[in-house]
Amino acid sequence: MRKEELILLTPTSLFDVFDRFKTQEDCLSYLEILRWHEARFCPHCGSLKRAINLTDKPFHYRCTEKLCGLPFTVLTETLLEKSKLPLRKWMAAFFLTCTRKNAINSIELSTELDLPQKTAWYLLYRIRECCIMDYPKLKGIIEADETYIGGKYRNKHLGHKAKNAQGRSLVEKACVFGMLERDEKNKKGEVIREGNLVVSLVEDASSDTLIKTLRKFVQTDSIVVTDEWKGYSRVYEDYLHIKVNHSRYEMEEAGFHTNQLEGAWGQLKQMMNSMRGIERKHLPRIIKQFEFMYNHRRLSPGERFQLLLTSSFQKKLASFTLARLKADKDIYLNAQSLFVRTLERAVREKQMLRIKYTDAHHVQTERVVEPIGLVFYRKRYHMIGWCHLRNDYRNFRVEGIEEILPVKEALNKRDLLLLKEYMRQFKPQERLRA
Repeated sequence: MRKEELILLTPTSLFDVFDRFKTQEDCLSYLEILRWHEARFCPHCGSLKRAINLTDKPFHYRCTEKLCGLPFTVLTETLLEKSKLPLRKWMAAFFLTCTRKNAINSIELSTELDLPQKTAWYLLYRIRECCIMDYPKLKGIIEADETYIGGKYRNKHLGHKAKNAQGRSLVEKACVFGMLERDEKNKKGEVIREGNLVVSLVEDASSDTLIKTLRKFVQTDSIVVTDEWKGYSRVYEDYLHIKVNHSRYEMEEAGFHTNQLEGAWGQLKQMMNSMRGIERKHLPRIIKQFEFMYNHRRLSPGERFQLLLTSSFQKKLASFTLARLKADKDIYLNAQSLFVRTLERAVREKQMLRIKYTDAHHVQTERVVEPIGLVFYRKRYHMIGWCHLRNDYRNFRVEGIEEILPVKEALNKRDLLLLKEYMRQFKPQERLRA
């Protein structure tokens, strides 16, 4: 199906969602068009060979690859897999999440869809997982600024005020750092390329933390515009740094300011006002939802709906379970978050990796690994893959990976096990040796 025909299928309102997706079959048919509009492939092995239609089960197929032969549907290996909730309500939840400007909380979602509040809460966080996307490194003129989430201390009741906490104290507040790329325009003033906003939850606003975050998301030949906060004292090391003193209206006439990012912070805090009692470990997904909404604000509601559904095909339920969501430490708050996303991409694209790994006995080795999957077990991430050093399948604790190095060698043509086959062959205690 052509892109123009696919756009015609996009809903424009919540009423349109319920009108178009009346049955489970309507939802599955739409998802098949969205995921397989180019060609149907097996989610297990990626084979493009013609799949067998299972006559006794509509919308169910079986792979014809000899080494695979597993059954699958359009929901296999996605965030919607094994969901007991009707797809009709999933569609409505996706639409409400990406169209409400000030976001929707779990209580409102449970009322709209007639669901228990706990179900709506888990549903909402799974959809927020789909809002996490990779953007190219920012370049050009970059506005950088930090803000604090948690409310003003002077507005809190005396019994709820923390000791030794005031102003920018991080005792009860969270520091959010944002980098906004200006739109690229031609001589006529027309927008050639739209700039993106990248928002990151940081430990503090110190110079080491801020420069490390800038290096991760911004190209070194860019112009970084900030205020006079002392945490930006080292920005000049890698970028052309321009400081703006808003109280004196400096550099405004030259076009250097952080007003656009300040406006974005206003929208973020307006969105946060609709929520109550947010734990710090859940904050990264909420700000990523805001990042998604801001970066795609020029799209129509139907186009945002399609984009969010497409993103759900790249996420796996196995790596986002309720146990992981309720874990003491959220994966997006620790230093291994980048490794997890790199490993997920390597599994999806079947890439070979070279890693520096420290095992449980504190012995560091360098391994060449062909990953087959990620497992979240006992509040830890484990990568399963074929280890060339041991010449066998091994599991690696992600927290033990020190570095992931590029590999020039091509992927071995030896047939790897699928993750499900690996999990079936071994007992649980043999699979994952922490």
